[in-house]
Amino acid sequence: MEMQFLNEVCKNIDMASTDSQTLERFAYC
Repeated sequence: MEMQFLNEVCKNIDMASTDSQTLERFAYC
């Protein structure tokens, strides 16, 4: 279940890859 959550988060990152936090979360992708 966590994997699916990360996948959705990755999609959100693609939508907004300008935030600094998203860059850190990108490591989880």
